[in-house]
Amino acid sequence: MLISLIRSGILYITVVVFMRLMGKRQISQMQPFELVITIMVADLVTGPMENMGVPLIEGIIPLIALLVLHGVMDLLCQKSKWMRKIICGSPSVLIKDGVLNEKELKKLSINMSDLMENLRNKGYGNIEEIMYCVLETNGTISVLPKASARAATTSEAGIVGKDPSLRYTVVYEGKADEENLQLMGASAQQLNENLKALGFGGIEDIYAAMMDGHDHLFIQQAKTGKTCFAQFKRRSQ
Repeated sequence: MLISLIRSGILYITVVVFMRLMGKRQISQMQPFELVITIMVADLVTGPMENMGVPLIEGIIPLIALLVLHGVMDLLCQKSKWMRKIICGSPSVLIKDGVLNEKELKKLSINMSDLMENLRNKGYGNIEEIMYCVLETNGTISVLPKASARAATTSEAGIVGKDPSLRYTVVYEGKADEENLQLMGASAQQLNENLKALGFGGIEDIYAAMMDGHDHLFIQQAKTGKTCFAQFKRRSQ
């Protein structure tokens, strides 16, 4: 039993490392060759995990071979447009200027029910609102609405808006995240002063606090669940 647990743990760690080396993109946006490799990985580790008589190396070596093959295929896709088209295919335009592309829909075996379901998931219920609907090579659908069907941008509306900023967690479960605070150009002392000025006991009193590049704070107290939105006030340390 112990040997089985150890073998399973080794294979699990190996597959996790394998997926990390493949890159984050593959997890949510797999190309056809990446999907095939992922399916093969699941099959390769099953044998050594179920059969104690199969050496672990017989499961690990094929994984290394697949990783190398993935790297080669990925390099070919990056360096050659022609190879990328062969390996990954090309995007397909399903709707153009509110008109269905009947030829592409039949070629890809996409029926109207599936198409409309995907459009509704994107927030569009009417085909005539769509300028372009494209089936990407990874199987996702991209929708570009007509100007009349989308919200006006701040520049179109004549409004000067602020560029978005990433929000970082600066406190979690009563502990300050020094690394994220440094990214925000702040310190735990400054944050503690802000929290006390807002009526909180201090960092240890907070369940979670987040801050963005515009000095906007979101705070949630640990015990009461009280939330607060405030502007971070910078003071000299």
